[in-house]
Amino acid sequence: MPKRFRGKLNIGRVVAVLAVLLIVLGAGIALMILLFGNKDVKLKYAQIDISSGMSYRVKDGTVSYMAEDNITSYNVNDGKVKTLQLQSQIDGYAMRDSKFVVFADGEVHIEDMASSITLTGVVRDVRMGKDYIAVLRTNTQGSDSIVIFDYVGNIAGEVLDFSGSKVTGFGFYTEHGRELLWIISVAVDQNTPVTTVKMFDYGQGGTTSYLSPFYDQSVEKLFFTENSIFVIGTQDIVRYAIEGGKEKYRIPIYGNKVLDMVNDEEMATFLLAPSNVATWNSVRVVRATETDEVVPIIRSYSVSEPIVGAFLQESGIRFVTQQHMYIFGYSGRLLNTLELEYTPTQVYKLDDSNLLLVSENALYRMYAK
Repeated sequence: MPKRFRGKLNIGRVVAVLAVLLIVLGAGIALMILLFGNKDVKLKYAQIDISSGMSYRVKDGTVSYMAEDNITSYNVNDGKVKTLQLQSQIDGYAMRDSKFVVFADGEVHIEDMASSITLTGVVRDVRMGKDYIAVLRTNTQGSDSIVIFDYVGNIAGEVLDFSGSKVTGFGFYTEHGRELLWIISVAVDQNTPVTTVKMFDYGQGGTTSYLSPFYDQSVEKLFFTENSIFVIGTQDIVRYAIEGGKEKYRIPIYGNKVLDMVNDEEMATFLLAPSNVATWNSVRVVRATETDEVVPIIRSYSVSEPIVGAFLQESGIRFVTQQHMYIFGYSGRLLNTLELEYTPTQVYKLDDSNLLLVSENALYRMYAK
């Protein structure tokens, strides 16, 4: 007669086996999604009730444009539309938190103020910060200067003079809770152009600091994180420490332009496309840690169609062509190919999840879900 085994069931062993099975099952599902994409993901659309066919400005989840006698803005978060009626023709405008500043010739008008601010020279551009407004003007001799106002029209500190240089970019950023003004200028009184990046701390008695001058390339834009200033040049991405402004490393990018940048857990990710080309269907992604030295991770991505817009969203890369949205992971794998319902003429990034699709006849907030 065969022996019968008797004894208690080993609950701990059963639980361990079940746990291993669940891990294997989960890994299998994750691998299938990675290899073949999530077939349940669809593109969703919400039409935006503003005019089509305009020159749009998209920033911080807000879409705005200027018509003949008004400025209109749409907030993607609450769906509110705001219109500012213009009393006369203007040269340009700035907007922050649904508040407008408009300018024309030598005048600047802050919304809700009874009268305009009159300056000598011509106002070229305006930037709005949390507490202050920076106005770039050029005097009759051709020299640039920046004047800073508070939101009731009072001048804050001394005028920043750029005699012998042309201001090519400026804006506000926050550093350890303090709002500062950055300014890019190019010397025009030298044989070789020299680009300078200046930081102006108007909250600390007008303290000014500089990054090292650029003799070999021009500066396209700046990106700021809690620990870094990333200077985007025509030849390199240069990381500076936010404390002390010392250069830490350079990543060569010659022949490419930086389209987008995100930062997560001290990992900076840059999206690059070929520069000086009319159409393109490939990009490069550069990832680097915010440390003193770095070996960047560089990957290339391509699709078979010309790209209308490319963006970094939800820890991945999204290409929009005239027919599809392609979703890639940072590992380089294609996760999803989604067919568009509307043909885009332009595409903008609204936030980490939403894109603005501009078609010939309408605008849509578009997201994958």
